[in-house]
Amino acid sequence: MPAMYLAHAFQGELENSFTVVHWDRRGAGKSYSKDVPRSSLAVSQQLADTLDLVDVLRTRFGQRRVHLVAHSWGSLLGILAVSRRPDLFSSYVGVGQVVDDARARRIQVEFVEKEARARNEEKVIEEIRRSPDSLEKYLFRYGGELKKETSWWPLLAIGLRAPEYSFWDAVRVPRGVSFSHANTRDDVLGGRAPGEAIRRLEVPVWFFAGRSDYTSPSALVSEYVDRVEAPRKELVWFENSSHFPFLEEPARFAAEMRRVRAATKGPS
Repeated sequence: MPAMYLAHAFQGELENSFTVVHWDRRGAGKSYSKDVPRSSLAVSQQLADTLDLVDVLRTRFGQRRVHLVAHSWGSLLGILAVSRRPDLFSSYVGVGQVVDDARARRIQVEFVEKEARARNEEKVIEEIRRSPDSLEKYLFRYGGELKKETSWWPLLAIGLRAPEYSFWDAVRVPRGVSFSHANTRDDVLGGRAPGEAIRRLEVPVWFFAGRSDYTSPSALVSEYVDRVEAPRKELVWFENSSHFPFLEEPARFAAEMRRVRAATKGPS
């Protein structure tokens, strides 16, 4: 799922301090098309796309390095990019960082079952066991995606007001999500979890974690920060957020990004 169609709702304050560039990777958001070759959704190709875009931005804006902020599945591409080409980046900020999908799934199931039992909704437990694809619906319902919302409809409502997105761009967002989910192929990590495969980074790194995030469970992010080696590393908690701290706490998010920039002064 892209973030560009949410930008008008959160990034005004960021724009006072940064040139902000959003990228709808191939097959997602404005880049979605049923004609996108499915073979091109390999992680290796999307990683190459990421690095190509960074070079375009460095040339266009006359900068040696950029700050890379990556969210959710994008944080897989983000952490791969900074591990492969640390020379291109002033900092890396992982938001809802992907660490270990298999362990995340177990934590999600435990969370949903616990919340369902607390509400005497035993049928929810039956449903997620019968139809695992229903799990995300209940992550939303119980605040594990957006802390103060119960479905993904508020995201679509924000998108319908986006100046960068037409109505049909917004409508195509779920299609791009489904297309990418069905066709993305990992040909880089060889089945290893990112948190196991990437143990050292050569750039300063921050991880912004929503305290109530069960989409990319924050407990795993906290473990990873303790484990990964980097010149500087920090875990920043967003107490009033789940999976979207930039949207749920935009002023705090902008303030923390200014702190990242101040801590990495130099060519950027």
